[in-house]
Amino acid sequence: SDEWSISFDIEQDTPIRFVFDDQIRRFQHRANDYKLSLFYTPQSDQRWGVSLRSKTVRKKLLTPVEQQLQTVEYQMLDVYRISEMKPDYELTVGLRFDRLHEDFDDPLNPGTTYQFHLETPQIYSSLFHRYDDHQAWDMGLYLGWSERYREFDTTNTDSFDDNTIQGKL
Repeated sequence: SDEWSISFDIEQDTPIRFVFDDQIRRFQHRANDYKLSLFYTPQSDQRWGVSLRSKTVRKKLLTPVEQQLQTVEYQMLDVYRISEMKPDYELTVGLRFDRLHEDFDDPLNPGTTYQFHLETPQIYSSLFHRYDDHQAWDMGLYLGWSERYREFDTTNTDSFDDNTIQGKL
């Protein structure tokens, strides 16, 4: 029974702006989150999926003499297969890629201005068992490459660069 389905979710936060009690500092916040999933069910006990997600958050703290800005961006791509093994067991096998990027800018304090970057391509499997209506356990094994760095705009602050293979149960 070949069956296709698609789902999407779009969230755009209402921009927030407020003034602190001191009537000097102002804070602004904007965010959006986009999700898209495509599913293919070739048989009743099997499902293939592709999921995409993109989220962005922007914040500002403003004073008459200072302006701090922070932007966080996250993207994810997940390709997976879910197989029903027994009536209450599911096995998921997949490939996933996550990317997180953060920019923090404080023009008056350049030692605190930085960029952070994290990327993790990974393969994974997960065994899910439902043993009651609202109870289940889920055990997964993840193996991936983690690449992360933080770079400050000035040389007197410690930056780092870390690339490792990671496994988690």
